[in-house]
Amino acid sequence: MTEDFCSSCIIGARSVLSLARASLSHSIAGRGANAPLGYPDTAYELPVAFGLTGLKVATLSDGEKVLDLAEGLIRNSPTLENALEAGAATLLAADVLGALSHKDGNPFPPPSTGFIPDSILRKLGIFMVDGSVPGVAVVIGNASDPAAAAAMIRGFQEIGLLVFLAGPVVQQMDKAGVKLGDDFKTFPLGPLPAVIHAVNFAVRAGLTFGGIGRGQSAAMYSYLSNRVKAFVCALGPMDEIGLAVIAGAMKAGFPVLSDRNLPEVPGLLFRSPAGEEMVRVGMEARGIKAKIVKVPIPIAFGPAYEGERIRKSDTWAEFGGGRGPAYELVVSAPLSEVRDKEITVTGPDIPDMPKSGTLPLGIVVKVAGSRMQKDFESVLERRIHRIVNYGEGTMHVAQRDTTWIRVSCEAQAKGFGLADLGMMIYAKIHSDFENIVDRVSVAIHTREKDVLEGMAFARKLYAEREGR
Repeated sequence: MTEDFCSSCIIGARSVLSLARASLSHSIAGRGANAPLGYPDTAYELPVAFGLTGLKVATLSDGEKVLDLAEGLIRNSPTLENALEAGAATLLAADVLGALSHKDGNPFPPPSTGFIPDSILRKLGIFMVDGSVPGVAVVIGNASDPAAAAAMIRGFQEIGLLVFLAGPVVQQMDKAGVKLGDDFKTFPLGPLPAVIHAVNFAVRAGLTFGGIGRGQSAAMYSYLSNRVKAFVCALGPMDEIGLAVIAGAMKAGFPVLSDRNLPEVPGLLFRSPAGEEMVRVGMEARGIKAKIVKVPIPIAFGPAYEGERIRKSDTWAEFGGGRGPAYELVVSAPLSEVRDKEITVTGPDIPDMPKSGTLPLGIVVKVAGSRMQKDFESVLERRIHRIVNYGEGTMHVAQRDTTWIRVSCEAQAKGFGLADLGMMIYAKIHSDFENIVDRVSVAIHTREKDVLEGMAFARKLYAEREGR
């Protein structure tokens, strides 16, 4: 069976190469050999060729050199080594195909993004470098159970992984209501061959942040294998081109998890059902350690939603931001004065509000712990900004007595209320500051008299902190 798998990878690589040659020949016939070849909005021409070969690509005729090099990598003997080399050839040929298809911009219909420009790379790449994004999940194919696949991808989002989708799974996840796009660090690339844009994104990360130069293939393969921490989830049956893509991912050092009966290759190819088991196996294969905080609220919660922006037309409830008084305060207290997990809401709640309604808001978080110090209060208080933004349908701007919070119509329809907002704050402060916090309670006020009195008290504490 392993021999059949390797043979199919090699056949698939030849198919991709043939498609690339035909497309390139057509372009040369129509535009001329000296017409430009490259992706828009990148400094790296054809990134895979840039990072893995010494070839400089500027024109269509240069593309022929890349394809000649790819063809030289393909050998007929169905060994694992040859299958991986065929995978490398597939990556090179697919990058040429991708650049040709992007001559006039993204060729794929929404929601597909196609090639991801350098501006997005710089924005997200720094999160990969500093560990804010602990890894990358690439999901390809056609899910036999779209609901399980959607749950899996939402799990990736809650963990904070960068997610790429390619193949029919793009439309499946769009239909399932999975949040897609830059704001959610989840990119629906396009049809299966568009998975090359996940690979050239990773290669450009090595070029941009890893200090790797043109054609330093050994250093690049090492970077992809050891630093990017990406894995591939292959869903549903794969044809020969799909298997060639899998071989390319394995060559790049990305472990592949398949829900089909493919031969297992230690460290590179695993069998796993889609869902929580695939999440676990993928993270273990890449050594990704992410602390998962399960918050019992009706909306999804995780770092993937931190960039979400809620437009006014999509807003159900709004607090602060010049629409009314609002503040947030963290204060420490003795253990005897804090009842852990006590969350209270005094005044009107989100279900009581009309669409686009506004209310005053006061959030008071009391914390207690044997290691808690007064100077830590402002540190925990600033964390509220990120915590609220982790909600799928909650947006937080500014801090202290200038805070501004929006709750989307979608979150309200799912039953989200202010007690859930308090639960988000409670759970995340407990998790993030477990070494200094033993008890947390959250009190939320929406009656204007209570909010104004609380704000006056909070401003005194803000001033004392500034004095210290």
